[in-house]
Amino acid sequence: MKQIAQMEKSIEKFKFEGKVACWKFIENSKNYPGWNICFDDAGRASLLELLEKMNKSEWPSKKQFKLCHPLDLNQGWIENVGEYQVAEDVILSHRKSSLEWALKSDKSKLKITFGIHKLKELKEGIEKEIFDEAVPGENDSDILYFW
Repeated sequence: MKQIAQMEKSIEKFKFEGKVACWKFIENSKNYPGWNICFDDAGRASLLELLEKMNKSEWPSKKQFKLCHPLDLNQGWIENVGEYQVAEDVILSHRKSSLEWALKSDKSKLKITFGIHKLKELKEGIEKEIFDEAVPGENDSDILYFW
């Protein structure tokens, strides 16, 4: 029981490092209907560390942290695609159900909810250095593209 409590505290107290950006195209939603994510090396490592803590926890968990603007990560190409919406905060919400996956936004906040199977896909997408791949969802709005 003490180990479980320590894991929960480690998620709660986790200090995110590096940069992560999330955005959604408004004008070019035909080609990229979901959300997009990119990160620097420190952001990638921090995301993977947080997801591993969530994976090891026996309980559902969530963590909110600040995002940067995609232009801060040299994603200037997005300005050539048209209008886009940038999330300022993200909430990662890990459920212990097996298949859950949803991306929902409320103004400047993006909530990514995922179950056990999607946690694995999310980690694999973050670990790869291949771009323009995605974690698919049942709806177009639930797609997460990696850049």
